[in-house]
Amino acid sequence: MKRFALGCLLYDPARFGVTRVGDMIDAMAGYNERENERFKAYAEILRMTTALLWNVQVSRKDKLAAKDLMPFPWEKKVMKPIVISEEEFQRGQKLFEDILNGNSNNKP
Repeated sequence: MKRFALGCLLYDPARFGVTRVGDMIDAMAGYNERENERFKAYAEILRMTTALLWNVQVSRKDKLAAKDLMPFPWEKKVMKPIVISEEEFQRGQKLFEDILNGNSNNKP
C-alpha cells in the first residue's frame, strides 16, 4: 500500500503516515476508476482508427460501424433480473436446504 501511495498517488512519506486506512482505500478506488476511464478512452481511439482503416479497404456493403467491429465488455446491455413466483422460490429454497442437509435425492 505504501508503494502505491508513494508511486501512483504521489504522496510523500509524511502524508502517507497521517492518511487513515479508509481514506487510502478511497484514494485507491478513485485511482482505479481514473485508470479504467483512461483505458476506455484509448480503447475507443484504437477501435475508431481500426474501423476507419477497415472501411477504407472494403466495399460499401461490407462497411462496419466501430461498435459492430469490436464490441467492448462495458458496452454490453445489463440483463433484467428474472422474476419467479413465490411457489418457485419456495421449491428452490426447499431443494437448497435438502442439498445442504445431505438429502440430495430430491430432483427439481
